[in-house]
Amino acid sequence: MRGESASPETEWFSPAGLATGVAGVIVAAVVAIVTLVESGPAWLVAAALLFGAIVYVSSLRPRAGLTSSELVLRQMFSTEVVPLSSIGTVRVGRMLEVTVGATRYRSAAVGRTLRRSIRPRERDPLKVPADYVEDRILAKRADATARADEPGPVTRTWAWPEIVVVAVLAVAFVITLFLA
Repeated sequence: MRGESASPETEWFSPAGLATGVAGVIVAAVVAIVTLVESGPAWLVAAALLFGAIVYVSSLRPRAGLTSSELVLRQMFSTEVVPLSSIGTVRVGRMLEVTVGATRYRSAAVGRTLRRSIRPRERDPLKVPADYVEDRILAKRADATARADEPGPVTRTWAWPEIVVVAVLAVAFVITLFLA
């Protein structure tokens, strides 16, 4: 698997801010719709849409996924595909961090709360999802190493639709703000 095309064999992990992200997008949509219906200021509609887009890319888009040979890290505006056989260390603290050589790749999609980061970890996958993700990545890395997979390069693809939407909404907000 290269890029971010999800195949049926990809095991995706839920993003850390799922509830907050959904609530933020709903609030942004409600504010935009009510402002349009009430003939409110255009800058408020643009601000609500920009807020919703930023909430989406920061809370809902980031994901971590595993295939049999790769770790997929979807970030706000890019996706990094890391071959499992290239991974040196895996650590989940406030965010997921893997190292490939001297380079660290981080993802906010998986992480622990501050309290869980400070306290000693309980290794119960049902209680702490971050431990489950860390264990799955380590197990898949061990499988890839046992198969003698060739370590390949880490690839990055940009999320151009998200970049364009946020940029256009930011420009629209600034223009409508100055025209008000």
